[in-house]
Amino acid sequence: MPMLRPNRWALPMLVLAAVATMAAQQSLPKGWTMDGSGPQVTAITRTCDDAHGGRCSVRLSSDGAPSLGGFGPGFGALAQRVSAAEYAGRRVALSGWLKTKNAKAAGLWLRANAGATVAAFDNMDDRRVVGTEPWTRYTLAIDVPEGASAVAFGVLLTGGGTVWGDDLELVVVDEREVPSTDILPRDKVFRTISRDAAKMPRRPVNLGFEEE
Repeated sequence: MPMLRPNRWALPMLVLAAVATMAAQQSLPKGWTMDGSGPQVTAITRTCDDAHGGRCSVRLSSDGAPSLGGFGPGFGALAQRVSAAEYAGRRVALSGWLKTKNAKAAGLWLRANAGATVAAFDNMDDRRVVGTEPWTRYTLAIDVPEGASAVAFGVLLTGGGTVWGDDLELVVVDEREVPSTDILPRDKVFRTISRDAAKMPRRPVNLGFEEE
């Protein structure tokens, strides 16, 4: 698996840890928050116009405006964080269905935090969903270390276009059957905003985006 140049994804890694204050947040599905790197670069909304399963899905769309400071294209991420209490010391997989239209780069993302340190991470940067693709299921897997504080995950859009997400699932898997997709360089240390894990929910919610 090719490693990513630090200057290409270190900034998104750091920015992803800070919750962006955007007007579009008022239309987010229940239980989800919004991260991003540019002022209003991405609109994230729950929609019942198109779904893989059930009635509704989530849609991320962008005109491809530059990120703050002009560091490449802006990105937006739908985010949910849960306590790592039930996942620590185990391999965890995030699966979900994505559909795209003229997307510059889209995907799922999954991260394990150990306090303020990013311990494991995958954002599909080495296998981005590009262009226009029908509903397709994708799976990410990382090892959550003992002592981890939180697991964060969601849907990501970099640059312009649209991505829909639906029917996400976060589960513990057998490491003998599901390979890790962790892309975190082991010679790098990344920091994220530390949050009180005791105040985080123990399990994910609203993974099918049926609740407003």
